[in-house]
Amino acid sequence: MLNFLSQVANNRSATQRLCDLLQKHQIIQPWPIKVQGDQGEQAVEGLYRIDETALNQLPAEAFIELRD
Repeated sequence: MLNFLSQVANNRSATQRLCDLLQKHQIIQPWPIKVQGDQGEQAVEGLYRIDETALNQLPAEAFIELRD
């Protein structure tokens, strides 16, 4: 159990570092989604996506930073 929790903490840390880099290079953007439910159309908040255009226009050193 301790090994599992350690791995979860390490993975969370790695995910946070990557998200920070995506934000630093302005590659992550809000993802406005609306779903149709019983009560009509509702916005889903808190989702983000990669801006592919921004990712493809990254300078080589920024891309390498993300890759590593």
